[in-house]
Amino acid sequence: MQAQRLAPSLATRVAATLAAGAFLYLILVIAYAGARFLIQPQHLTADQAQYCREFFAALLVFSVAFGWWSNVNYLGLHRFYRDRLMEAFMPTIEQKAADAPNYSDADRLPLAAIWPPKQTSPLPYPLINTNVILVNDLDQTVALRGGASFLLSPCYVGSFTTGWLSTSDHGKRHGPMTLASAMAASGAAANANAGFIGTGITRDRLISTVMMLFNLRLGLWIGAPGASRGTPNYFSPGLKYGVFRSGYQRDSDFLELSDGGHFDNLGAYELIRRRCDVVIVLDSEEDPSTAMSALASVCQRVREDFGVIIKIEAEADTIAPAGDMGYPAGAKFAKKSYFVASIDYPAEHRAGIADQAKTGTFVYLKSGMIKQLSFSTKGYKAKYPDFPNQSTVDQFFDSAQFEAYRDLGWSSVEMMASAFGLDAAATADDFVRRLTGAPPFAAPAPSAPAG
Repeated sequence: MQAQRLAPSLATRVAATLAAGAFLYLILVIAYAGARFLIQPQHLTADQAQYCREFFAALLVFSVAFGWWSNVNYLGLHRFYRDRLMEAFMPTIEQKAADAPNYSDADRLPLAAIWPPKQTSPLPYPLINTNVILVNDLDQTVALRGGASFLLSPCYVGSFTTGWLSTSDHGKRHGPMTLASAMAASGAAANANAGFIGTGITRDRLISTVMMLFNLRLGLWIGAPGASRGTPNYFSPGLKYGVFRSGYQRDSDFLELSDGGHFDNLGAYELIRRRCDVVIVLDSEEDPSTAMSALASVCQRVREDFGVIIKIEAEADTIAPAGDMGYPAGAKFAKKSYFVASIDYPAEHRAGIADQAKTGTFVYLKSGMIKQLSFSTKGYKAKYPDFPNQSTVDQFFDSAQFEAYRDLGWSSVEMMASAFGLDAAATADDFVRRLTGAPPFAAPAPSAPAG
């Protein structure tokens, strides 16, 4: 989950914008001084001046060639970020046995290759949520939001805004979309022209330009579903889109994907679009004030876009910290770690399919302090009062910190499972039946493996 960052003050925004503008002005001054030095060199002999011109001419040719034929995704923070995530979460069996992060087979594993699964047992279908940056789109709603939901899945990539293309065909046209790259794009929180649920200081034009000049981005450039074959380089889209801001529209040849939290930080938007009967959300964003901004945002967007209403009402009060309740001193505890709400889906007609109005179930699990936490976790809270809302900038957990968050997750889910009478032998079907009040049913007999 991306951190819910506090909105910067007006003074901070103005200071950052002025600093970015001053930096860009300094670059122009240095460029002017360099050009003037080459045209009218002083304190240099004619031969020295000629050598300088030849050197800078060769440097210019090299830079242009390098920028044109280089893939902008392979250089910079995105690739570093992607590879570190891949080593941490997609190691090979040999890596795990040797406890040595190194090259992973996932480096070249295409997203399209993971479906259909080889196992005969049912597996969940992965929907990897990202945000496509469309700050110049002609649709002002999309432009003000900063983009739209963009889906990466084994069968299709795209969005209702930019259009769709099968994942295999997209790989043939624009190069393979690997599972590791899709995962990294989905978590690319630091990126120009994007911010938490469409807000933040990185949406500023001057600050974004400075970030693009230094290639300070975690996002991924891909070819648009409807575009012809092409490789994203430093001129297009790098210079053309990032600096001159010519692009970032739904019909652009290249699309920049950033953290899904820049549009929906809970991953619920695409599930509700699909009119799922049960939607389960795990919210572990950095939210010290329990503002639940991501939840409020997705409720607003599904109402605006689909006419769907998530009826939370007073349920949110049950997970808000209630006040001081013992050790550690000053800590506030919530009554529950979760709540259950209803989803009102309206009748809908699309692509020749008529969907009747129906009611779904929305389960929201929030990371927060509850009395069921172990004493050692409460002791960690006493030592670090900002737990469990420590900054996501901290990517290096020690053993005590890791155990505290593990216990937080375990205790929060255990509280919900106990409330529904579920034990270790319960299945996903049992959980859904308890949520929806459906009667038990016999599981289908396993089918024989194909072939």
